[in-house]
Amino acid sequence: MQITKSFMSLLAMLCAVGIVAPSLAGECQKHFKAKQFDKAAVSCLQEAKAGNAIAHNNLGEMYYSGEGVSKDLKMAAHWLRMAAEQGNARSQFILRLMYHIGKGFSRNDELKIKWYRKAANQGDILAQHNLGGAYASGEGVP
Repeated sequence: MQITKSFMSLLAMLCAVGIVAPSLAGECQKHFKAKQFDKAAVSCLQEAKAGNAIAHNNLGEMYYSGEGVSKDLKMAAHWLRMAAEQGNARSQFILRLMYHIGKGFSRNDELKIKWYRKAANQGDILAQHNLGGAYASGEGVP
């Protein structure tokens, strides 16, 4: 069963005004790893609203794949960008892929390289390899 946007909005509003305020610290990641995406969607939204980069990433991945929520590439990009800007290397790498293939928005080599570089600087080996390949081929780099 997929959680609708209106239900998620209602839940966020209830959390914001204190009507619903269960402690869900860590529940997002627990449910996400267990592939319990309906439960993850609820707990990740609450943790994301509190600024949790892992919750931002998990929501982005769920919106990208349509697991636990309706597939929505714009929402995926929104949540992934929030996590990436907080230094989440996985989100940085996924955003790079989205910019490379133009999935969710127009293909953009400059932004692709930006997110490659950020992930590579954090030690992401695959991002380092791919960034090296981009320099070797001259794709998207000066």
